Amino acid sequence: MPRIAFAIVPAIALTFLAAAVPAGAQDPKPKIVRSKPAQPVEIDGVPCAAGYVFREEGTGRLHQCRLDRDAVVRNAELKKGTTVALNPDGSIRYVFLPGTTMVGEHSCQGGGHDWMTHFHPNGELRLCWLSRDEVIQGVPCARATFWGEFFGGKYATTEFHDNGALSSCVASAAADIGGRHYAAGERVKLGPDGKPAR
Repeated sequence: MPRIAFAIVPAIALTFLAAAVPAGAQDPKPKIVRSKPAQPVEIDGVPCAAGYVFREEGTGRLHQCRLDRDAVVRNAELKKGTTVALNPDGSIRYVFLPGTTMVGEHSCQGGGHDWMTHFHPNGELRLCWLSRDEVIQGVPCARATFWGEFFGGKYATTEFHDNGALSSCVASAAADIGGRHYAAGERVKLGPDGKPAR
């Protein structure tokens, strides 16, 4: 399957997330410069692998790099080979996992820039594209597939609140949750207390 096609998925994710941010709520974007260190280097506490590293011009703050080893970055436990992108304030903007990766108890899709994963500032998982169907806190959540995203328009993200509670997923099977019935393929949305959101 051509890699160029997979670029559609992170593009969808970026569009969705950008739409959720109110206009004018973001600071002006700093200019980003690229370097290519021949050896691993640690920047702002992040162990970057040799190769391309992106930093903010002027401040030198890390913008993006690939991890040289397993590391805890801004409270998130990440594997070697993960590409980490940071916001200007130093928090994680998003990551690209090096392949299908267990993030806590969840199997998240990865592989180059194919699927984008997000974390809350406290290090809890915020958004994952499941590599397999999972029952999460009693909810049957569907895995994400390229064909489902590209052709079916499913947008099968699985999302979490910052307390670790399930926030949203596409139901992989019919289920009754909190007194409400969900059909297979319907998006389940829950509050931090686990009750269906209105």
